[in-house]
Amino acid sequence: MNLRVGAIGIGGMGRGHLLAAQATPDVDVCAVCDASQAALDAVTDPGIHKHTDWLELLHQEDLDLVIVCLPHHLYAPVVTAALSRGFHVYKDKPFARDLADARQMVAAARAHGRRIFVGAQRKFSPEFQRAKEIVDSGVLGSIHFVRGAIHYYWTQVFNDTMGWRGRKEESGGIAIIDSGYHILDAVLTFHGKPATVFASTGRLRAVKDGTYTIDDKAALVLNWSYGGLGSLTVSFATVPGEFRVVLHGQEGTLDISDSHMDLYRGNERVEQIAANDAGVNLLEAQFAHCVEALRTGNPSLCDMDRALDVQAVITAAYQSDASGQVVAVE
Repeated sequence: MNLRVGAIGIGGMGRGHLLAAQATPDVDVCAVCDASQAALDAVTDPGIHKHTDWLELLHQEDLDLVIVCLPHHLYAPVVTAALSRGFHVYKDKPFARDLADARQMVAAARAHGRRIFVGAQRKFSPEFQRAKEIVDSGVLGSIHFVRGAIHYYWTQVFNDTMGWRGRKEESGGIAIIDSGYHILDAVLTFHGKPATVFASTGRLRAVKDGTYTIDDKAALVLNWSYGGLGSLTVSFATVPGEFRVVLHGQEGTLDISDSHMDLYRGNERVEQIAANDAGVNLLEAQFAHCVEALRTGNPSLCDMDRALDVQAVITAAYQSDASGQVVAVE
C-alpha cells in the first residue's frame, strides 16, 4: 500500500520537500496546506486536496505522514497536533525554535508511538555518505580535532528582507540554530554529541544599519569528554562560500566539503571523490531514506533523538554566548 502523505507549508523549502515526496516511489501526496494562494496554485495535480488551514488538513485527511516546513515558532503546535492525530512527521531543520519546543514534540511522538524525521539534506550527498563509511570503519583512529565551517552570502540580510527569520522571538536565531544546524548535524553524525560548548556571536553586525535581532555569525568551541576538541565557524553574510568538515584522527584525516572528499594518511592523500558527481537530488535521497526507515522500522539519520542532540548543543551555544562561559550540553 502506498504511503499517504500531506504537506503543511509548501512555499520555499517546503516546495522542494513536496517535489521530493512526489518523486518517491510508492508515495501518494494526498493533500497540501499553505496560507499563500500562489503556493497552492503551483500545485497542479487535480488529485491533491488543497487547504489554507492546517488544522483542517489534519482533521479531514487520512494520512500516514505529514511534511511540515514552517517558521520555527510554529513547529511545536503543528507537529504536536499532527502526532496526536496519529501521523508520523517529516520536517525541515531546525528541529525547533528552542529546546523546550523540541522536547514537547519528542514527548508527543513517544506518547502516540509516532516518529519524527528532521531533514538536513547535506548528509545525503555521495561524499558525505562515503565519509560516514570511513569514519564508522575506525580507520581514522581516535579523532583529536574537528574543524567545521559553513559560510555563505544571503542577500536578504543586506536588503532587510529576512522577514520572520530576522526576528529572534519567531526564529530563535539564525547563525547557530538555522545556518549552523547543517554543520552541527554533520559533526554530530560523524562524531557524536560534545560535552561542553563555548560560543560567541559577536557584537558587531555584518550590516551597518541592520534592524534584525538575530545572530549573523558565530564561532563555537566544542569539547568531547574523552579529550577531543572542535572548532566551528558560521556566517550567512560573508564571501566566499564554504561548507566543510575536517576530522583529524590519530591514524588519518578526512576532509569533506562541497567540492570533494579526501582521505589522508599522514600528509599523503590516499582517496578522493568529487562532490555529488552522480548528480544526486539531496532532498529526494533524504525523503526516500526516511520513507524506507518508516516502512522497515530501522533507525534513520534523521531520527528525532539525533535532532534532539543537535538542539541541545544549539541551546548550550546560545547560553554560552549570553553568559560568556563554557556551558555543559544537556
